[in-house]
Amino acid sequence: MKHTRICLGIVASSFIAFASQPIATVSGSSSFELDGNLINTAGVTAWPLMPGDRVAAKDSPIVVAMRDGSRITLAANSQLRFEATAAEPTADLVAGSMQFTLTARSTLRILHGGTPVEGRSGLVSPVSRAAPMRMLPPPPSPVSAR
Repeated sequence: MKHTRICLGIVASSFIAFASQPIATVSGSSSFELDGNLINTAGVTAWPLMPGDRVAAKDSPIVVAMRDGSRITLAANSQLRFEATAAEPTADLVAGSMQFTLTARSTLRILHGGTPVEGRSGLVSPVSRAAPMRMLPPPPSPVSAR
C-alpha cells in the first residue's frame, strides 16, 4: 500500500511538472504585453510563455521561439494566444499579423482567429473586410466628328 501511494505521488508530480513547463520564449527589442501586463525587456533576453498565455507586441515586433525550434515573428501592434496539450500546442493570431516557420518535427498548429492556417511557413495577416470593388466600364473612346 505504501509503494502504491509513492508511485501515485511520483506520477502526479511528474504531470504537474510537465504542465508547468514553458512552451516557448518571447524576446524583443522593446516592451510587450504578457497576459495584459507590460513587460520591460531591459536586461532580460527572453521571457517564458506558458499554455494559455496571451502576448501582444507593442511598438516593435517580437520573436516567439518554440521549444522545438519553430519561430513566430509577431508584428508590431499584434496579439497572439497560446494553448497547449501534451501532443499539440496552438498559436492563434488574435489581432494584427505574424510570420511563422515550423520545423519538420513541429506539432504546433497555427490559427488565425480560430481558423487553421495551412503550411509550414508563411505570413498571416488580416483579410480586408471592405466591400468588393465593382468594375467600372472603360471610359468612352474619343470620337472625332468631321
